Amino acid sequence: FVSVCSRSTLRTSVASLSDASARFRRSNFLCVVDLLYWRDVKTTGVVFGAALLLLLSLTVCSIVSVCSYICLALLSVTICFRIYKGILQAIQKSDEGHPFKQYLDQEVALSEDMVHKYSDIVLAKLNKTIGDLRRVFLVEDLVDSIKVSLEARMVAEEKLQSRLRQKCSFKSNQLNVSCCQLTVHEDCWDALIHCLQFYFC
Repeated sequence: FVSVCSRSTLRTSVASLSDASARFRRSNFLCVVDLLYWRDVKTTGVVFGAALLLLLSLTVCSIVSVCSYICLALLSVTICFRIYKGILQAIQKSDEGHPFKQYLDQEVALSEDMVHKYSDIVLAKLNKTIGDLRRVFLVEDLVDSIKVSLEARMVAEEKLQSRLRQKCSFKSNQLNVSCCQLTVHEDCWDALIHCLQFYFC
């Protein structure tokens, strides 16, 4: 009887977890659909504007620099807002407390069930990946190992060709710049020679 009760309890807990994860996925999907269809113009504009600004920043700076600047900007805003609210409270002689108190009081810890669930998923995928790598590199199936080696060679050749193209384009740009400088110098010398000929002749 105890084993039957424990099994039923386990089934109900698993079912509740699956229902909660399904509701979470559905709500996330609906949020993404709302963003894509521009149902809330302000939210969608802020999200896509921030994404565009992030992409433009990544084209100029490295990801470490971008993350550092984002953290610095966020800290600057929160510190300035905290000082501003403190000055207002001192002037108005009110005791409203910390301006971010409602966010500080919220529980942000991960539940053990969620951690166990996702750790089990990651562990299963990691074990599958390790098994596939062992099967490929120890040549359990000759055809699969040959396919992987050919794909690795193609990827390496593509990377090498892209690097060579970048170097060639860089060298051609340098050559064009040097040719332009040489033509400018030649024009200056020609003008100087004409001036001297006109002066002495």
